[in-house]
Amino acid sequence: EVRDKDNYSWLLYFFLPLAAEIDIPFNMIQITYEVFHYIAGETIHNGLEILFHEGVPEENMRTLTGYLQAQRCFMEVLSLYEQNSYLESIERYNLKLIILQIVRTRNIRQHYIFLIRLASIKNMLQKQYLENLVVANHIHLTKMQQLNTSFSESEMTTHIKHFALPEMMKPYGFLLENFRENSATLNDCIFTMMHHVAGDLVCPQALDIKPIPETIQQIVKQNVSLCDDWQDLIEYMMNYYRFKMKAEGRSSKGGSRKDNDSSTCSQTSKISQDKATQTSKLQKANSSISASSLKVAVG
Repeated sequence: EVRDKDNYSWLLYFFLPLAAEIDIPFNMIQITYEVFHYIAGETIHNGLEILFHEGVPEENMRTLTGYLQAQRCFMEVLSLYEQNSYLESIERYNLKLIILQIVRTRNIRQHYIFLIRLASIKNMLQKQYLENLVVANHIHLTKMQQLNTSFSESEMTTHIKHFALPEMMKPYGFLLENFRENSATLNDCIFTMMHHVAGDLVCPQALDIKPIPETIQQIVKQNVSLCDDWQDLIEYMMNYYRFKMKAEGRSSKGGSRKDNDSSTCSQTSKISQDKATQTSKLQKANSSISASSLKVAVG
């Protein structure tokens, strides 16, 4: 049974991209909401098996990795068909319906949060696994934002708040260490989430965990070329780290140490909190990080 499940996930992540590449008509391939819901369910099942096990069972990890890769391929293929200008009207309707069903299913939305937290607490820091997880979650968030007529901005903000914790940013920090070797897609996914957490939610404390500060310092020292949004994020975080170090120095000199509680964030969205207050504390000019749209992680 386990081998059958592994084979099914392999069939999905091997043949779905091939179907899109050779332009097989959308309605002729097995790409339905029911298929995605099933592979998400299998992902959750194997994740729970790992959670309640003392270690990380190799069999469950292999199955989990396969189904997560299948999820990523599934969503990437949907995005590719969205860009296909030759789709029939019924095919385009079915495509939009599948995406809407996936986005509006709460347990699918929540299971990415579960998997990222699981990777952190179980120290499941395999690069390919985390890359598939981060990219799949990013595409899901992108679709949520694109369907803003059915998913309000407040709902989006509430969902993003789940990521504003050090334990949730740990896998992102691990992947960021290899920023030079990462694909442009992966780096975009990492920086976008960091931007939402530190900028939109005004929670730079969540990024104050190893190895994120050290990696950001490397990016600055090596003068890495970044787009404006990501450059603003780097400058914002550097100012935060400097401000924190100065505050800690003053506290130690005064004989008392205030608890910064870097694990606690305000988790207030840009709608309800003026970011200028935060940026002035970090000695940054106003609007050092502006709100930006999520970017599609395929191309």
